[in-house]
Amino acid sequence: MYAIGVMSGTSLDGLDIVCIDLHVYEQQQSIQLIASKTVDYDVTFKNQLSEQCHNNSATLANITMMNAYLGKFIGEQVVQFLHENKISPQKVAFISSHGQTIFHEPLGGELEFEIPSTLQIGDISYISEVTRLPVVGDFRTGDMAAGGQGAPLLSYFDANFLHAADVGRAIQNIGGIGNVTYVPSDKQQAVISFDTGPGNVLIDSTIQKLTDGQKKFDHHGEMASEGNIYYEAIQEWMNHSYYSIPLPKTTGRELYTVSYVNDLIEKLHGASLEDMLATLTAYTVETIKHSYEKYLPLNQIDEIYINGGGSLNAFMMTLLAQAFPTKKVLPLEVLGVPAVWKEAIAFALFGYQTMLGLPNQLPSATGATREIVMGKVAYCDGNPYVRFEQLRGEM
Repeated sequence: MYAIGVMSGTSLDGLDIVCIDLHVYEQQQSIQLIASKTVDYDVTFKNQLSEQCHNNSATLANITMMNAYLGKFIGEQVVQFLHENKISPQKVAFISSHGQTIFHEPLGGELEFEIPSTLQIGDISYISEVTRLPVVGDFRTGDMAAGGQGAPLLSYFDANFLHAADVGRAIQNIGGIGNVTYVPSDKQQAVISFDTGPGNVLIDSTIQKLTDGQKKFDHHGEMASEGNIYYEAIQEWMNHSYYSIPLPKTTGRELYTVSYVNDLIEKLHGASLEDMLATLTAYTVETIKHSYEKYLPLNQIDEIYINGGGSLNAFMMTLLAQAFPTKKVLPLEVLGVPAVWKEAIAFALFGYQTMLGLPNQLPSATGATREIVMGKVAYCDGNPYVRFEQLRGEM
């Protein structure tokens, strides 16, 4: 009995697909990764997705059509993934898809209708029609309806799978956006989780802009490692209000926009590309360090584990180790969880909780008023819950 997890993150660089064995999970409460794949977005598609994330380029028509197209695209990629890995669709209990966030407003506005809200596209009915499988999706809206910020959702995974009785841990994701989950050694203590600020979004956007799309990211941080860090610029950027507002808090591309990136580049006018990447990498690390010092009981954290694309950036990992000299700073693989696939795995398990009707978020992290079951289910060929229980009964 398998589950498929699908994740498209804020970096807009591609689609992560994983298959996990739910039989192993149910029997042993452990994760067995059966297969995994990243489908890279080409430059044209990435630009089209990016346009839907910004007020000055998005239109109702394009958002609506991209919602349908992305759902169809995800479905086609899952079908190909199953074929490539010789996985029978009859063994797959469901697909769990995060979708692509194009708007996230955790605080709302001044007018009556401007309430906290979020939008992920990649319609799950299209995914189900293409794959002929049940699909779980649209997770974040449930948490926001219950008074939460719809993020960070990975705190639920971190608290349940990465707890250790003898050490305090910080699980730091560095995807497009950076977020942390503090998992105390004492389960009676509250888990704390929030977005620390930029992850790779500023680094990736800058290198793509200044190389005219010839490079998508700084491979292993090699270019940044050859540059100089402009510390005065970093201190100026740290004056942004996001880094001082109280918890709970989340952020996204709504803050780190194209104009934000352009402003950073302008302030580093005359610097080489290597200098800019070095400074932006150091800026990301500084936002993480500042967040830990301001919001977390730093003296109770023994280990810091890094996942997401940032864990592959050797230069960033070096700066993180320097920022926390008394802590162990390690990639998440050390704990047996593939750092690159963690988010897709987590959403597969969120979908499993949805199918069972069990809560799959942490109110202490998101700010929700209560535990809820996030996610909606689409299935074009019958009752998804009957099919799910039949597969469970065959295990």
